[in-house]
Amino acid sequence: MWVQLILENRELQDEKCLTFGKSQQNFREQVAQINIDEFVKQQCAWIQGLYQAYIDAFGNVKNVRTYKYEEVIFNKVGWINNLLNYLEIEIEPERRRLISKQVNVIPQSEDSSRHIRTAVPGDHVKKLQAETIEYLNQELDTTLKYYDYIIWGITVIN
Repeated sequence: MWVQLILENRELQDEKCLTFGKSQQNFREQVAQINIDEFVKQQCAWIQGLYQAYIDAFGNVKNVRTYKYEEVIFNKVGWINNLLNYLEIEIEPERRRLISKQVNVIPQSEDSSRHIRTAVPGDHVKKLQAETIEYLNQELDTTLKYYDYIIWGITVIN
């Protein structure tokens, strides 16, 4: 059994720039020299390659469960129940509830120094120019569709 946790690839670019970029010296220097829109465009091929590798590795494997990061953040009870059932782990309902309650934290704001982001789907729209979003939608089209993410304001379903 395999469990895959993904973050939408347009959000991953934003995350990489804002969080990882502030904590890693080589990225910090690169990000300081260009704006976020240019940075994510430069990283687009790398992100697409990463997600294509996930698809290639897990796409035809029957015992893989994929969870979207934002689904985990906003539905911890459902995620924990689904994960435990998938892994065939028996835990009494009251203990599941307590675990869910303990980890049910939804960040109200980002804190890049602590690698905390709001995880709100579509958050990249607030940070990137429309031209950049259109570019990412086109370049990342294959993986956005594969993982059923929203493109150009419509939901793409396989």
